[in-house]
Amino acid sequence: MIHKLDSIDHEKIDFSKQDIALIYNEKLPSLLADDFEKHLQDSELDILIYKQQEKGPYAGIEWLMPSLISVIILQPYLKSFFSEMGKDHYYLLKNGINSLGKKIIGKNKIVNIQTYTGTDSPKKVRKKYSNHFSILYEVQPKVHFKFIFPSEINFKDFQIANEVISKYIESCLMNETRVLDVIKQNGNIMYSGKLIMTYDFKKKEVIVLNPFSKEDEDC
Repeated sequence: MIHKLDSIDHEKIDFSKQDIALIYNEKLPSLLADDFEKHLQDSELDILIYKQQEKGPYAGIEWLMPSLISVIILQPYLKSFFSEMGKDHYYLLKNGINSLGKKIIGKNKIVNIQTYTGTDSPKKVRKKYSNHFSILYEVQPKVHFKFIFPSEINFKDFQIANEVISKYIESCLMNETRVLDVIKQNGNIMYSGKLIMTYDFKKKEVIVLNPFSKEDEDC
């Protein structure tokens, strides 16, 4: 079932009753949300599509380093996401995420998302990581691994990163100790139950970013 809410309804949001959520900035064309919805409308999942006011109250799950578009895969649904029963949903969601990426990333994008962000600040232009799009996985109740992507990523690399990230999350779900270790090792940079992460193309691995350090200050 698809649930649609605007910012004026933000107090009504109950993420515990959702399987997947899409949060997007109100300035973005609705076709982005419409296309994502189209890919998942026959999935029988509980899906929240939330239009976020640019200067309004953020949904609590996404107020730290908010992205213009965020896809969130929630507990307890995530636990079954990679199971044999959830494989069909996995492919539907992957296609939905890729359809979003194709519209906003690379040379053939149809939405110049940069138009919807402020570019007056030089620091914003120099950002190593983009605030355009993120994917959040609720690996434990109210604990999220939030994945962001390099500013200059192309669509092909986005697909590669998305695939590696999915396999990483699957491995975490199959070994809860791994999740606990990641949280324990990075607890000092976890904020509001979130770790900021990315796929490092040079290291060819998933890494945790520290949004509070000078080294990663442009993320």
